[in-house]
Amino acid sequence: MRNLMISVIVLSTMTFTAYGQKTDVPANVKKAFEQKVSNAKDVEWEYDSEDKLWEVEFEIGKAEFTSAFDENGKWVETEKEIKFSELPEGVKATLKADYSDYEVEEVELVEKPEGKFYEVEIELEKDDKELEFELLFSPDGKFIKEEQEKDDDDD
Repeated sequence: MRNLMISVIVLSTMTFTAYGQKTDVPANVKKAFEQKVSNAKDVEWEYDSEDKLWEVEFEIGKAEFTSAFDENGKWVETEKEIKFSELPEGVKATLKADYSDYEVEEVELVEKPEGKFYEVEIELEKDDKELEFELLFSPDGKFIKEEQEKDDDDD
C-alpha cells in the first residue's frame, strides 16, 4: 500500500510539472522566426525557462541550427555547429597555446545582433572531475571570454 501511495505522489508531481511548462509558442515568436528564417525544415521548439527564451532547432539543407528568441519575439542569436577545421587560424592558435590540455567538444558559429562569433566548448578531466568551459572568440580570432559550464545532466 505504501508503494502504491508513493507511486501516486510521484506520478502526480510529474504530471503537474509537465503542465507547468510552456508548450505553445507565441504567435509573435513564430512570426519573428519565419521572417528571420524562411527555408527552415524539421522545426522543433522548446522553452528555456531559466533564460526565458524560446529556442528553435531547425535544418537548412544538411546544416543544423538553433535560434533563440525572447518572449516578445526579439531574435537573440543563432548557432550553427561547425567543424574545428572551419575555425579561424587565430582561434586555433589560442586553443593550442592556452588550452592544449583540453579536449574540444563542440565548435559553433554564433550570430548575434552584435555580429558573428565562434564558440568553442572544451573539457578537461582532472582529479576525477570534468572541467568544462565555453570560450568565445571574435571572427578575427581574438579571445573574448571564458565561461565555466554549470554541472548538469543535459548531455
